[in-house]
Amino acid sequence: MKDCFSIGLMIFCLQWAASAALAQNQKSKASPPQTEPVISEKLINSRIKQTLEKALEQPLVAADKDSKQDDVDEQAAKADAVEPDLAYGAYQRGYYLTAFNHALPRAKLGDRAAQLLIGVLYDKGLGIKKNPKEAAQWYKFAAENGSTEAQFSYALKLLEGVHVRKDKKAARQYLQKAADAGHSVAQFNYAQMIVDERPTSRGIKLALSYYEKAAAGGVADAYFALAQIYTRGYGTVTSDEKAARNMLIKAALNNVENAQIELGIWLANGRGGEKDLDGALAWFRIAALRGNVIAQNRLARMYALGLGTKVKPDEAAKWYVLARRQGHRDAMLDDFYNSLTADVRNAALKAANSWKPMTKPKWQLSRVLAEK
Repeated sequence: MKDCFSIGLMIFCLQWAASAALAQNQKSKASPPQTEPVISEKLINSRIKQTLEKALEQPLVAADKDSKQDDVDEQAAKADAVEPDLAYGAYQRGYYLTAFNHALPRAKLGDRAAQLLIGVLYDKGLGIKKNPKEAAQWYKFAAENGSTEAQFSYALKLLEGVHVRKDKKAARQYLQKAADAGHSVAQFNYAQMIVDERPTSRGIKLALSYYEKAAAGGVADAYFALAQIYTRGYGTVTSDEKAARNMLIKAALNNVENAQIELGIWLANGRGGEKDLDGALAWFRIAALRGNVIAQNRLARMYALGLGTKVKPDEAAKWYVLARRQGHRDAMLDDFYNSLTADVRNAALKAANSWKPMTKPKWQLSRVLAEK
C-alpha cells in the first residue's frame, strides 16, 4: 500500500485499511480520511491557562536561596509576588481589562508569564481591542525569555505568516524548543513538520519519539498517528496491530472521527484483537451521527444484516438514504432498499429529511450501545 503523507504542518495522512476507502465523492478509490488539525481553540486555551496559572504564581525575580535578605527585601519580594496573582486572578474571573492593567507593567519589565498573558489578551481581543500583530510581538518577547507556551504560539504565527513575516525556519526552531521542553501539542506538530519535510521511513523514525511524547501528553491526533505507524511498522517500529488497536481506541474516545470509523472496521473484522460487533456498531453510529458518510454506509449495512443488533430495515434504510445523498453508492444496499415496501421507504425518507448531524458531539458509549 502506497504511503501518503500530507503537505502541510498539521495534517497527518497515511493510507488506512482498504475497507475504509469508500468514496465520499462517488469515486471507487477515494483518498483516505485525514486527521483534523490538532490546533484547536479549546486545546490551546487549556494549555495557556495551565501555563499562566503556574507561571504567574512566581515572583518577577526569584530569590537566591543562598543569600541572606533583610526584612525589607523579604517584604518587597512578597509584594512582588502578589502582582502576578492579581493579573491571572482577574483573567480567570473574566476581568480582562483589569488583568491587562496588572500584567502590562510586569510584562514591560521582562516577566515572561505576564508577556504571555498580554499576548493572549491581544490575540483574543479580551478586554482590549483585538490586535494579533501586537500579540505576536508579545509572544516573541515571552518566547525569547523562555516561555514554552509563547514559543509554541509564536511558532504558529511564524508559520501562518499573516501578522508577522512568514519564517518556517524560525518557526521550526521555536516549535522544537517548545517540544523539547515538554509541550505536548508542540511535540505533535513538530513531529508533523519532520514527516512533512522527510516523507520517508527515516523521517518517521526521527518523528516517532515526539509522537509518543505527544500521545503520553494526551494529544488525540498523536494516538491516531501512532496507530498508523504501529499498524505498518514504519521507521524502527515492528508492526503491532494490538498496540495499534489500543491507540485507535484512545483516539476514538477523544473524538477523532477517522479513528472512530477505522476502529469500527477493526472491531467488526476482529483485527488486533477479538471481534466485537457491538463495539463496531457503536463506533459507526457515533461517527454517523456526526455526519460521516462512510460511517453512515457501514451503519446501514449493520442494521440491514443484523450485525451487532437485530435487523432494523427502517434504520438501515434511513442511513442508506443519508449516505446516498452524500454521493455514496452501495450495490448491496441498493438491492436491499429496493426490496423494502413503499411504507418503509417513505418512512426512511421522512426520517432522513428530518435528521440533523451533531455539531457538538456529546455522547456516552454505554448509551450508544444501549440504543443499538
